[in-house]
Amino acid sequence: MMPKKIFLSGFLLFFFSPFFPSNNLRAEIQGTYKLAEGKTEPKANSYDTVKVVEVFSITCPHCYEFFKKEDPLLKKFDKKLNLSWIEVGWIGPNLTQFFYLADKQKKGFLALDVLFRAFHEAGIADLNNPEQLKIFASDLKMGANFLKEMQTPDIIKRYTDGVATTSRFGIKSTPAFIVEDSLILSGNDSANLAKVVNSLLKKPVVFP
Repeated sequence: MMPKKIFLSGFLLFFFSPFFPSNNLRAEIQGTYKLAEGKTEPKANSYDTVKVVEVFSITCPHCYEFFKKEDPLLKKFDKKLNLSWIEVGWIGPNLTQFFYLADKQKKGFLALDVLFRAFHEAGIADLNNPEQLKIFASDLKMGANFLKEMQTPDIIKRYTDGVATTSRFGIKSTPAFIVEDSLILSGNDSANLAKVVNSLLKKPVVFP
C-alpha cells in the first residue's frame, strides 16, 4: 500500500502543476522566420533592444511598400529596435555608396524617401549616374565633396561588408531582415517583423 504522505504529495504536484511554470517550458518566438545556417536561435523575451538589419534594394517595389510603413513601426518600438540598413548594390556601387554616405550624415531615412520616390514615382532609372546623384545630394544638403566622400575607406568597407553579409545569409530577394544575426525574415510584412521583434523583447510593445 502506498504511504499516505507520498500519495498526497504526488496528488498535490499533479493538481497544482498547471499553475506553476515548468523549467522545461520556455517562451517561443512568434511569427514566420528561418534560422540562418550555423546559427543558434535567440531566446524569446530576453532582449532589451532587438538588432535588425534591413536588406533592401532601391529598385525593389516591395521594399518601397515596406518603407511606407517603416516610420510608424520605428516610432512604435522607439529605442527597443536597433535598425540598420544594407542596400544590396545590385545595380552598381554608386547608388549604394551614396546612400551609405547619407546615412553616415544622419540622413539615411530622408535619403530613402528621396531615392525611392525618384525611382518608383518619378521614373528616374539611372540612379548610378553621378550627375543625377548631384541633384539628390543638393536636395539632401550632403556637401559639394560628396563624390569623394563616397569613396572613403569606411564607406567602401560598408559596401563590401554589406555584399558579404547578403551572400553569407543567402539572401537572394528583397526586402529581407536579419534579426539578431540569426533569424531571416523575407517579404515586406511589417506585422510579421513586429511579431518576431516583440517575441524577443523582455517588455513587448503593445499594438492597438
